[in-house]
Amino acid sequence: IYQVLPYQMLRSILLAVQPQKANLALTRYFGMLSNPNDPHIKYNKDHGKSLYFPKFGNSYYDALEYDRILENKATEKPKEKDKYRKSCKPLGALHGLPIAVKDIIGTFDMPTECGTVFRKKMSSSQDSEIVNLLKNAGAIIMGKTVTCELAYIHPSKTTNPHDYTRTPGGSSSGSAAVVASHMAHLSIGSQTGGSIIRPASYCGVVGYKPSYGLISRSGVLKCSDKLDTMGVFGKTVKDVALLAKSLIKKDLYDPSTVHFAADDMLKVCDEGPHFEPKFIFYKTDKWK
Repeated sequence: IYQVLPYQMLRSILLAVQPQKANLALTRYFGMLSNPNDPHIKYNKDHGKSLYFPKFGNSYYDALEYDRILENKATEKPKEKDKYRKSCKPLGALHGLPIAVKDIIGTFDMPTECGTVFRKKMSSSQDSEIVNLLKNAGAIIMGKTVTCELAYIHPSKTTNPHDYTRTPGGSSSGSAAVVASHMAHLSIGSQTGGSIIRPASYCGVVGYKPSYGLISRSGVLKCSDKLDTMGVFGKTVKDVALLAKSLIKKDLYDPSTVHFAADDMLKVCDEGPHFEPKFIFYKTDKWK
């Protein structure tokens, strides 16, 4: 069983980052993987030469729930983004980048099941604010990631991509696993207690839980009004900053959000620390 990432999606990603080198890079990339016996490459009559990711235990398969929707978007949306780019119109900061979102985030064109059988195949009446911001920035919503039931009850079916006998952490299990297993370069999660920083740590990816009120929660399953926070996962700190920069906006429908200028987030990533980092461990009298 394989997951497919077609040529069109790879090309769209590269065009968004390095337009001049995209075709050359893809030619070299697929040339290196043209061995017919290579398990990562297969030929698909409908999509041409495509890069297939082999199934890693049940982690690869279960990290993204809606494979059918993912595959349709992987062939249709990149073509639309490529066509739009050629029109010479202004491009968003995330143009053509595939992003996965946690399955408690409302989407109109995909089910939002919140990890429970009680919402099986149920979709939202409209996109959540965070999905609207992603689309406005040009991102491709490639699928919904597995979550613990209702974001806090039962552990999810997703396993850790690095060791299938271990947990990826929760509740944003799939959002961390898709990045760790190279199924998505960026993803969206949420945190009430430790649902971003824990999976990020377990899966070895960068997780960013911003301060309360920076990213809108409109259209997202509510667990705790005073604690719920939206966050992001990525490969590097700069990737996470690029995504977060597009999401930190004041939302009139979420009174917890605040006005905050995030324009310098990428610039700050290039700067060194303002002071020498120190790790402090304080042992109290309660320790034995």
